[in-house]
Amino acid sequence: MNRTTAIKKSIKLWVWLARTGKDKDDFDEDFPFEYLFSNKNGCYLCELYHNESLHCNNLCPLKRGTHPCYSVKEVFAKWGGADTELERKFYAMKIVNKLKNALVEG
Repeated sequence: MNRTTAIKKSIKLWVWLARTGKDKDDFDEDFPFEYLFSNKNGCYLCELYHNESLHCNNLCPLKRGTHPCYSVKEVFAKWGGADTELERKFYAMKIVNKLKNALVEG
């Protein structure tokens, strides 16, 4: 998988999350086999960068500076810690926008 494919698959996942408010673990119920994850993080970008640990690759578009995606300052962590479905949808859409920007920027 290349970067563009990983970002496009990620966009599809996060659009689904923004629309449904569900968790990433539910994604495989609605999508075909080629969208299943091959890593424990449930992330195409982690899969691309062979990230099975919690050490993020600097090329990941969900990482900002020294803050990995799961840092409390990042939108992914806010999505994971959201208290309501509306909040989860809001943060999922923010991730979609971040990924779309990364796709445009190359």
